[in-house]
Amino acid sequence: MKYLLLLLLPAIIACKNPWNKSEDSPADFAIQNTEDGKVLLRLKPQVGEKSTMQMKVELKPMGMLPMNTTIIADLNMRVVSSTDSAALFHIDFQRMQMNATILGAKINYDSQGDNSNIPAEIKNQIEPFLAKKFSMEMDTLARVTKLEIDQSNSIGSNIDLNALFIPLPENEVGTGDSWTTKQDVQSVQNAELIYTIDRISATEVLVKVNQSESETSKISGQYLLDRKTGFTKDGIIEIQTNQGGQNIQLKITVDTLNSIK
Repeated sequence: MKYLLLLLLPAIIACKNPWNKSEDSPADFAIQNTEDGKVLLRLKPQVGEKSTMQMKVELKPMGMLPMNTTIIADLNMRVVSSTDSAALFHIDFQRMQMNATILGAKINYDSQGDNSNIPAEIKNQIEPFLAKKFSMEMDTLARVTKLEIDQSNSIGSNIDLNALFIPLPENEVGTGDSWTTKQDVQSVQNAELIYTIDRISATEVLVKVNQSESETSKISGQYLLDRKTGFTKDGIIEIQTNQGGQNIQLKITVDTLNSIK
């Protein structure tokens, strides 16, 4: 009996831990199970799906004088067309907030509030940005293939919407599996990032993010993906880097506030 229990113990543990294997999802979900129990990560939203997302960027230069800045952007993403290989999103920025401490002076801006005391230089940078219409095309691996602002092609624009998604692997993956990409992450150029599946459920996939060893920067975080669409439910990236001899901490948080499918 003792030896029988030892033989059955791994199976008993596996049954008690629902994260040990992928759970089946409905047939219309973008992220599906494969025959060997792994998942195929894909971004496949349907036409008409809408999401209200919030991106928060916290910048903290580590110097003698505090120059901390927090920017919060609320945006609507709507799927206007979709094929087997790509989806087209229209993006509208609904609200922009900024809280900054620069050389001891505090500046607070809210596009939906009273900004009569805000310097004109700041308002002149933010308000035209809010009025712009964004069009972004992404393939099923969540790679931006085209970005237009007011119908003007600007794929090289410094407006970084990549933080809303993570690049997905071409091959199937299971818990503990990883894939590596090289990409620009805010001010860090050509960073080598390792994405690792932390856990899989019937409705979500949690992915951990870490940077390969680097002498100039450190990047870590995680993203929670919705299995129905491949959309980001929430995510966080923390960056430590050095620019011009100054150490900088940068934290980016992404949250889906509302989703209509």
